[in-house]
Amino acid sequence: MKELIKIFFDGGVKGDEIAGAYVAKSSVDDKILFSNVKKMIGSTNNQAEYGALILAIEDCIHRGISNVIIYGDSQLVVCQISGKYKVRNCRLRFLHQKAMGLLKQFNQWTINWVCREENQEADALINKLFNRK
Repeated sequence: MKELIKIFFDGGVKGDEIAGAYVAKSSVDDKILFSNVKKMIGSTNNQAEYGALILAIEDCIHRGISNVIIYGDSQLVVCQISGKYKVRNCRLRFLHQKAMGLLKQFNQWTINWVCREENQEADALINKLFNRK
């Protein structure tokens, strides 16, 4: 698919469970095209954020999408993926390498930080999964 797709990802933690979610929108009319939410293995919010990003990338690849703009409210993940921050945590290093390897399959991609208020749809998916209001 040649259309530029906007991806909004978010991770969350509840007790000893983590989950990741994303919403994919058209860059033309901002219409939601598809979304996903999934419980994952891990223990930290940063692992959940990376898991959400990886889930989004994998789903886009499976759908034949090749151009994305990615948005997330995790400054750490966004800055690590963009190369502004080094990845020092060994548990995150594996997730970072996986995400970077998957991103190579896109023709075009960028990643940007957004404030939490601009990421409400992905956050709502996590809250629904965890039965939070």
